Amino acid sequence: MSDNNAPASQRQQLVAVSGWGRYFSTKSGGEVSADTSPVWDGGNLKPSVLAGPATTANIVVSRPYRPGLDAAVVKAWEKVVGRKRTTIWVRDTDPDLGPIGTPTVYADALLVRVTRPDHDAASSDPGMIELEFAVSGAA
Repeated sequence: MSDNNAPASQRQQLVAVSGWGRYFSTKSGGEVSADTSPVWDGGNLKPSVLAGPATTANIVVSRPYRPGLDAAVVKAWEKVVGRKRTTIWVRDTDPDLGPIGTPTVYADALLVRVTRPDHDAASSDPGMIELEFAVSGAA
């Protein structure tokens, strides 16, 4: 039995995208931030700070490319970039990848980029597919 309050490694998440049959191996983005502006009142040495509304950055996921499983989906999704909407789930796990709590869900995620694997005839590095989504925040 693991301690759910122990520090987690980056490995301790499962990331799924509706329409793909397996988990993704990397996820980046999704940070929530707000722009700010200083406001100076006359005679004050320090400004007040105003904040705009919070926004969530794009989420990028990737995984090793498996031509037999992924080629048809990549081809289909390339045709709907800018129009395809789907759901992304990010789930915390214990060290054995057992689920902890409820997943973070990004509903209505808009596909904005599909990247096929790079090519290098002298490389044995894995070919990766990458998907980028614009999101409005976690549901």
